[in-house]
Amino acid sequence: PDLYAVFTTQEEVGARGAIVAATNIKPDIAIALDMSLATDIPGVPESEYINVLGKGTSIKVMDKLSTCIGGLIAHPQLVRDLKMVAKDNQIPYAIEAYAAGATDASFMQTLNGGIIAGGVQIPMRYVHSYEVVDVRDVVDTVELLYRYILTQA
Repeated sequence: PDLYAVFTTQEEVGARGAIVAATNIKPDIAIALDMSLATDIPGVPESEYINVLGKGTSIKVMDKLSTCIGGLIAHPQLVRDLKMVAKDNQIPYAIEAYAAGATDASFMQTLNGGIIAGGVQIPMRYVHSYEVVDVRDVVDTVELLYRYILTQA
């Protein structure tokens, strides 16, 4: 199988780069690599945490943004496969369902008659500012994607 790694632009204004790429490449599977909010900060109750720095990568199951067609509902088999790969390789992860933002996958899933889509995110604080990540989460995210790709070869 072919593997394309696409670095897109203009996600915040309608995923223009992702739409052009997915329309032309016509992928069978699209995984958006993005950031996720790490909300383990003073004043936020633990029950409202989206992600926590230093606890691993994040597998996105859904998101929502008013500018896309309802947001992402990640393909269930893709989510199961990512979770299985993480478990088999002892990669820490969290499941993310966040209804106040979206990734390129939200837009790509509806193209070309439908694309299996999902997302893997790196937890991050202070988005669109001086951003902070835990290097272990970055390594876990890369490892999950790498191990998942190996299962598709």
